Amino acid sequence: MKTEIVGVKTAKDQLIYGALFTPEKKSTVAIILKHGAGGTFTGSPVLPFAELLCKRGYTTLSVNTRNSGSGYAYSLFEWIEEDLNSWIKFLNEKGFDNIVLHGHSLGTGDVPYYVGKTKNSFVKAVVVSGAHMDFAGAISIDKFKAIDPTRPPDVPASYLGEAQKLFDEFASKCKRLKTQGQGMRMVEFPFHGPFTALRREDPNEAPNWSIPQGWQSVCANMWLSYFGPDSVNRPIKWYSEFPKNVPVLTIVHGVVNTAACPYFSKEIVKAGRSAGLRFDYIEIKEAPHSFAGYEDEAVNAFAKWLEEIGLPPNK
Repeated sequence: MKTEIVGVKTAKDQLIYGALFTPEKKSTVAIILKHGAGGTFTGSPVLPFAELLCKRGYTTLSVNTRNSGSGYAYSLFEWIEEDLNSWIKFLNEKGFDNIVLHGHSLGTGDVPYYVGKTKNSFVKAVVVSGAHMDFAGAISIDKFKAIDPTRPPDVPASYLGEAQKLFDEFASKCKRLKTQGQGMRMVEFPFHGPFTALRREDPNEAPNWSIPQGWQSVCANMWLSYFGPDSVNRPIKWYSEFPKNVPVLTIVHGVVNTAACPYFSKEIVKAGRSAGLRFDYIEIKEAPHSFAGYEDEAVNAFAKWLEEIGLPPNK
């Protein structure tokens, strides 16, 4: 196995890096792995997945994009299209026209958007892990329940309160900053934390965003792009735009130590199957969000599924 640090330039001429793993026997299928929020190509589970999949015969590429690391707080969601185009072109130039896209956590918004929007014919399959079903829309509004001053002490999941009003006020503030040329100014908004997940009685239920949680600082432009009222960061909607010949696998962690949970994966499976996709579900019950300690089990499921759908390392 050969490992290289490689780089490509995006359409905006910015250099982004990745780790390319090449097996001893040349493969005809390549897998791109995209990390979660604030992560990089060196993080978990994408780098361990990339190495282990290469040991099973696949060429793999764990990638950064412009929303990697500290760039996350200043990025625009739509940039992912240009960035993944650059990485796919990189693999095309190496002779690969059978490409699998993997997204983890935030990457489960990036990858469905990319495939649904571009319908790039080089993408033959999609795998997501630690999946979210949505990042904007009602989910983004619900998070504002946590700062509702009228919230009762013991908050039921069905509580609505003033979330919509607080969301609209925050969105107006961000739009005003953008209009005034101050879109790069930092703003803070309520964001899920581990307590939101750990206080949930049933991991198969949706998160109760009413539980007090943490804050996240990002620039106003970024919040509008990823979580605002006009955001296209809506994975559950993009699956319906997939080409019908692109199968999907969701690898689910049963330990709910972030907002991502089995409930979200079950909802995207329903949506995908309703749109006519092959959409498979595998749950590793003891695995946390990072799949730490369960990388082999996850990769075994990943590789076995690729074989089942006709994408062995040498198609």
